[in-house]
Amino acid sequence: MDCKRMLIPVFSLLALLLLSITPALAQDTPWFVYLYNGRDLLRVYQDGTTESFNVGLAEGVFVGGLEMAFSDDGSRAAFCATSYPPAVEGQASEPPSTRLYLRDIVGQTNLFDVDLGTAIGCRIGPEGMSPDGSRIAVGVLNSMPGDPQANADKPAWQLLVLDAATGSIVHELNADSPEAVNIFGQASGPTMPYVQSVENNSVIFALMPWFTEGFIEAAYRWNLDSGVIEPAEGEQWEQFRLDALEATGEQVWIAADPTLPANQPMGPMPSYNVVRVVNGGGQVSTIYHNAEENPIEAEFINDGQQVAVLLNPPFDESNPGAPLQYHWVAVDRAGSVTDLSTDAVFSYLRGAPGGYVRLVWDSPDQDPNNATYRLFYTADGQTTELWSMAGSADQFGSWELAWAAPMPTSESLPPFTNINP
Repeated sequence: MDCKRMLIPVFSLLALLLLSITPALAQDTPWFVYLYNGRDLLRVYQDGTTESFNVGLAEGVFVGGLEMAFSDDGSRAAFCATSYPPAVEGQASEPPSTRLYLRDIVGQTNLFDVDLGTAIGCRIGPEGMSPDGSRIAVGVLNSMPGDPQANADKPAWQLLVLDAATGSIVHELNADSPEAVNIFGQASGPTMPYVQSVENNSVIFALMPWFTEGFIEAAYRWNLDSGVIEPAEGEQWEQFRLDALEATGEQVWIAADPTLPANQPMGPMPSYNVVRVVNGGGQVSTIYHNAEENPIEAEFINDGQQVAVLLNPPFDESNPGAPLQYHWVAVDRAGSVTDLSTDAVFSYLRGAPGGYVRLVWDSPDQDPNNATYRLFYTADGQTTELWSMAGSADQFGSWELAWAAPMPTSESLPPFTNINP
């Protein structure tokens, strides 16, 4: 390779490879979000115009919008799906079929379609694609503990890393790998590798109880070059969901701080009571605390100047049938808190240029077959309705806010105020 005449073809090959795996970022593409109803991705632009793209799933096969990983420019989506054959009376049930897809969204074609065998579950998640789009990580659950029909030749779970240019599996960790056994031992229940971050040479993941109640207790970094697994530094990796601000290197999440007052939530969930941010240097700050309501989600908004927090109101024992009125607040970098919404039973929210978008679901009788969905864009104190649809969930599916294009963000934003130093 030190021969000069070899440099041109080598560099040409690398350039072609990068073009094949990394979608070109179109600088003139208007900002947009994807809404998803289980069949179609609806691209909604900042001016309210829309385009619809089918994701190609077979009838009866479902993938949630928050289980997809999107490329940075929104041109591709990676997701996996498990199909269960219909039961036939008097016959043994057929095994499921699990496949992983990399989808060209606008072209409405699969760039590849990988057969993962008879797995009973799989997960990519929103963080399952590397930032440059070259790697995809997927967790696979092959069998339940004690299942007499389990394939003895397949490990209980797998964590696979695929080359996004070819769909080939380039790295694998599973329940039988010596390094995994040494760290995790034998899980007592069904376990799914939960991917939190994918880089070219490492994957951060946790083993999460699957098909049962349970929470992430620890996260690990898997070095793809050496195969070494070590604890992932930072409590943010032990959360179900993170939001990241690429320009500043910050991440935000919700947490349960036992040293501060908290409301006891209804149902099996931790007593979340704070929102935390870690900066690019690893310094963690608690930026918000609520003892009366439980924070359940946090998102950067308004070009990174604020964090939006979704609050779960306390359960009213005197009126157990009353719908819970979730609502959002925003915390700015100086620590000021502003209410964002009180007009819907539930809503999704993501950051947008100069503000945020909010997908609102509402129904007078809490019936998904009598629901109205509206997408609002708020910036500079003004709110605009970008899109709406009303009707039966059987007709068009239940809509999710699956993805939002990155916001324009300055690298020199001031730090968030730490309220609990």
